[in-house]
Amino acid sequence: MGRRSSMLVDDIILDGHGSRTDLGDVDSLAASIERVGLLHPIVVDADGRLVAGERRLEACRRLGKRRVPVTVVDNLTELADILIARRDENACRKPLTPSEAVALGRIMEPLAKADAAKRVGGRPSRKQPQTEGKLPSVLQGRVRDALGVALGMSGRSYEKARAVVSAAEEDPEAFGNLVAEMDRAGKVDHAYKLLRRVQQRREAIRRAEASPVLPEGIHVTHGDFAEQIKELPDNSVSLIFCDPPYDSASDPLPIYEKLAQEGARVLVPGGSLMCYAERFVLFDVQPLMRKHLTYWWLCGVRHTGKRTMLRVYRVVVNMKMLLWFTRGHRRRDTHPIADLVDSTPPDKGLHPWAQSTTEAGYFIEHLTQPGELVADPFCGSGTTLIAGAKLGRRAWGCESDLERYQFAIARLGAEAENEGSASATAVALSAG
Repeated sequence: MGRRSSMLVDDIILDGHGSRTDLGDVDSLAASIERVGLLHPIVVDADGRLVAGERRLEACRRLGKRRVPVTVVDNLTELADILIARRDENACRKPLTPSEAVALGRIMEPLAKADAAKRVGGRPSRKQPQTEGKLPSVLQGRVRDALGVALGMSGRSYEKARAVVSAAEEDPEAFGNLVAEMDRAGKVDHAYKLLRRVQQRREAIRRAEASPVLPEGIHVTHGDFAEQIKELPDNSVSLIFCDPPYDSASDPLPIYEKLAQEGARVLVPGGSLMCYAERFVLFDVQPLMRKHLTYWWLCGVRHTGKRTMLRVYRVVVNMKMLLWFTRGHRRRDTHPIADLVDSTPPDKGLHPWAQSTTEAGYFIEHLTQPGELVADPFCGSGTTLIAGAKLGRRAWGCESDLERYQFAIARLGAEAENEGSASATAVALSAG
């Protein structure tokens, strides 16, 4: 397992930094080395770069040692054998955080790539030519898994941790906190999921900016809804379906009253306004909205995914409430509806308050006719607009947050592309 040798402490190369961000209790380790000696040599590569044993090296420095025993490794197999054999053996060893494992893994990668390039399945590879600096995909997987074994984690976990660390290095303002959270928890998956959500939003926005094509009959605007909704003509909207923003630090009541006031103008006679309302404001909102519209019913949307626990009230929330108002008496050319609808879990990666398209689609289908206009003055990532487009309705939406507005454009553009692809496929099949 590697060649045994010795080196001057000052000759061991750290490349400007070590893999450890927190060396832990080095004094106790130094006391142990002083008492029983350095049981496990420092591990270096053939160029004298530190691979493993940074805490041991620092302890030897504190003890004033000029020369230390080292094990020189030439390939990943030797290094993995050393690390696995010693992982649980040394009581003074401090476990690596995920970011420390990434730093060590980066040092080990050249060894892993050199090993992988020599063989595929234990034999020299003749079928997979290499381009300079890049391994074939089958070998990349082997490198990842071999590094994971050496570092005491799965290859996939190492890959995720490396992605989080790399993103934080490129954009510390956006992702630096993910590394800190990952190291604090000692787990990788949650930080990686948060990273992917942001990356997916950014990619969607990039695509939207490059090709802002919306489904036919769909319009999205950016700004304050009270101003933007003025562009809608009187008596033009069959259904307003929305989730007004709730901020515990500000008073939400004026938003609901303004929403009802505008609803009374833009709704067709007998048209509906359905809006989510938090229980905290439910009974304060209703009388304000009744000044302008007819209160019709209280509906609920039952969650089928993860429930929320309100610890202050000791209540597990199983549904959200929808206030239903109409302009005058409800129109008769629409369908009866259930006042309790089962939802499906929304994709919170779109944005933290995203709603499912299930309930939006249900109420749009039952309260409007094909070709009619549906409006969402707080459209977020575009859920209501997408549901309307799928049901053959025209849709208008407004979003005040620029990033969510851009993402709504991206989602709707992707929906338009998907519909276009589906139509092309149907035409091809019918022609065949």
